[in-house]
Amino acid sequence: MTGRFLYAAILQCAAKVGINWSEYRVYNDFVEAGIPEKLVGYLAKQNITKPTPIQAVGWPVVMEGKNVVGVAETGKTLSFGLPLVLKLEKSRERVAKPQAIVLTPTRELCQQVASVIGPMAASCGFITDMFYGGTSVMMDKRKFEMGVDIVVACPGRIAQLISEGSCDLSKVKMLIVDEADRMLDMVRFDVGMNKGFKPQLDEINEKLPESKQTIMWSATWPKDVRHLAEEYLGRDTTRIVVGSDELMANKRVNQNFHFVSNEEKMKLLIDKLKLYKEEKSIIFCNAKKQCDEVAYELNVKGIKSQAIHGDLSQAKRQTTLEGFRKNSLQVLVATDIAARGLDIPSIKAVFNYDMPLFVDNYIHRIGRTARGTDRTGDSHTFITQKDYGMIKDLINVLQEGGIEVPKELREKALNSMSSSSNRLFKVFNIDRYNRKPTFTQSGFGRSNQGSASKYFGSNRGSYERAQTTGFGRN
Repeated sequence: MTGRFLYAAILQCAAKVGINWSEYRVYNDFVEAGIPEKLVGYLAKQNITKPTPIQAVGWPVVMEGKNVVGVAETGKTLSFGLPLVLKLEKSRERVAKPQAIVLTPTRELCQQVASVIGPMAASCGFITDMFYGGTSVMMDKRKFEMGVDIVVACPGRIAQLISEGSCDLSKVKMLIVDEADRMLDMVRFDVGMNKGFKPQLDEINEKLPESKQTIMWSATWPKDVRHLAEEYLGRDTTRIVVGSDELMANKRVNQNFHFVSNEEKMKLLIDKLKLYKEEKSIIFCNAKKQCDEVAYELNVKGIKSQAIHGDLSQAKRQTTLEGFRKNSLQVLVATDIAARGLDIPSIKAVFNYDMPLFVDNYIHRIGRTARGTDRTGDSHTFITQKDYGMIKDLINVLQEGGIEVPKELREKALNSMSSSSNRLFKVFNIDRYNRKPTFTQSGFGRSNQGSASKYFGSNRGSYERAQTTGFGRN
């Protein structure tokens, strides 16, 4: 992508490559940014007293009307939410149709974004509403009939309403795509439909005015996100990066690895949770059934916990998250997709009860702790023998982050390499960009689809369903 490139360092904002920095302003405080006093007061009540780096650099560029790609782990919602409200306030155009649309990959993130933008917009007289699956379609149609200024939605529901002729997006001035990398990654196991929400994004984009401003936020900057940005935003786009645009583990997370058998997992989990009695913890499992079982066992042992996954009703998921945020619930047991995008700063510990099948999911999981520039956190990853094929990837994560690799992790990696020359490793690989899953023989890279049943064992049905419906889609 050509165009101007801005770089926001973690500790300070600076231009990375040769542009005329005087063309832009960096907003170091809210007064300098020209934010109305009523909004400053609202932010102060949320303990937000100054912009983060992505906000300090991003706000003036967005306000200028530029198409923007922002790559950052945190601070994204206010980076687009505040300029969105300010731009609508400045134009003061009142129409009975949406003027801005924010697309998110999950219902939980949709609620989270709306909870940030909604109060700010309301203080300026604008209506914000949410649209996602699992709720009444008739009610959503009614919302559009009554009038809504800012739509915060999941792509599937908006695409459905468009197909039924129930929403008019002809007056939209701003399109915001949040968590773009996850938008394209939601169906990563699905062979027949391997583009995530891309078809729905295309359908929505076709109904929007060409004159709209497009803003895209992503935690990472892989090839497929670059292609999406170029397709939707064009080549004359400003890209803003906080830290690195490569997917890297947060250095402020103390990563711990525990080699255990399946039978030892629960006892170890309970022992470790005792270290965080007064703080929030999140436990990740690969399957929804496993989430329920872990939460049940913890409650039996007197550790109050709740599972969250796609089989639960929307009301139950919302109640669970609200309890977790408000400290009435200390432990959350979740699948990857159910927890993706959650921004709860006070999570102290992350437990990988099940090893994730992909190293980028590992990085996203442990990124749920140590949120914010001055916070630290712990992660605990349980590694069983069937997970040894992931050890090399874990070592790469540590090395790329400049973190010392534990001796036992290196030893296990060497042992697993030396013992695997004449047998199939239970390793699942995926072409990162083509989303084509293959099972490979360790050391040779030859496709061996027959090893699928060995990897999934008694869960062969899960693998077969993954081929047609998308494994773990919540």
